[in-house]
Amino acid sequence: MSWDDRGWDDDDDDDERRKGGPGHPDHSGQPSNPDNPGQPEGPGNSGQSSNPGQPGNPGTPGEPGRGPGGGQSGPPGYGKDTSGQEPHGPDGQQDPIQARLGNQADLYDVTTWEVRSPLDSIAEQLAEALRFTRKGLILTLAVVLLLAQVAVVALLVAEEPTLGLLGLLSLVPALVLAGYFWFEDPTRREPLTTMAVTFLLSILLATIAAIVNSAFAPVFGILPLIGLPLFFFLVVAPIEETVKWAAIRLYAYRDERFDAVIDGAVYGAIAGLGFAAIENFTYIINIYSQAASVSGIQPLAAAEQTAYVRALVGPGHVIYSAFAGYYLGLAKFNPENRGSIVVKGLLIAVFIHASYNTLVSTLPLQNLTLIAFLVVYDGFWFVVLYRKVARYKSYYRQAKDAATASRQAVNDELP
Repeated sequence: MSWDDRGWDDDDDDDERRKGGPGHPDHSGQPSNPDNPGQPEGPGNSGQSSNPGQPGNPGTPGEPGRGPGGGQSGPPGYGKDTSGQEPHGPDGQQDPIQARLGNQADLYDVTTWEVRSPLDSIAEQLAEALRFTRKGLILTLAVVLLLAQVAVVALLVAEEPTLGLLGLLSLVPALVLAGYFWFEDPTRREPLTTMAVTFLLSILLATIAAIVNSAFAPVFGILPLIGLPLFFFLVVAPIEETVKWAAIRLYAYRDERFDAVIDGAVYGAIAGLGFAAIENFTYIINIYSQAASVSGIQPLAAAEQTAYVRALVGPGHVIYSAFAGYYLGLAKFNPENRGSIVVKGLLIAVFIHASYNTLVSTLPLQNLTLIAFLVVYDGFWFVVLYRKVARYKSYYRQAKDAATASRQAVNDELP
């Protein structure tokens, strides 16, 4: 979770200080303790003065708490009420100097900071550029890798159109499950455009997960017995669940229409669908290509068999990421515990995912026994998730009924 996602809002405390109220550092002889209700912080606001939008404003003569000499302003920022600036940490801590002398001295570059010098401006601009460049490089890499994969798939599908049909059919169970979560949202249906972007982002980022998995596979392959489970629990499941989570976090999470906890489960399911789509097509194409190079094996028959199996595996991705997405939604509306909630959701998704991979890879499952295992395993976790969603829906109905009753009571009191 990036620092700028947490946000801080000291406006209320600033008002209290100007009035000499509870937030004032001299009130009752106690240092101020600004709260942080979670208003998003924009770039360059960390050194914002008590006059919003005017960093370094020396203040107005005669205003309480300003520079020496009965309100005469000193150097830029001197005497400014810096005790209400952004705390140093998420718990609202302040440096002891800032807490005691925040409105009596210019603490710039001592315990507080704001843009004043040309170097400060350069640093701020470079930080902003690096933030966007980092995201841009990741997305550019993902796009390049995806285009390479799409090119290979397109060539083979052009040669054998049945492969495209098999890939689409393998997605039907996962699509139905994702549609169920969308339909079960009791608040309002999430827009198709936002879901489409989440779907595409998941496909894009899945290519990064494939690279990481391939890079670490040889390392764990040399470990007997425990190598494969460790690979699933420490690499495959964490990276795959993280990229699906990122597909939600990069766009839908920031959209104002992501306005309920349950929306996280919906977008998580869509991210899982996108990941299953690229993974299913990749498996089908790879099996087809490998079978084509071996005599005595029908490539199309091998691809069909793979498509059937992937159709049963795909819903798992939807379920795993719906768990992580639900907790991302919960985190959005509990910013004071945002990081812990996000991690909890990812841990649940990683555990379910890695356990599945480990069991399927170690148990003697073939044909009917594999199908039975998939139905039981995914069915169990779907029931757990269903109960969580059903509980949310129950409370939502209670809240809606209470709101309706309140409005009715108001109407009844009107003459």
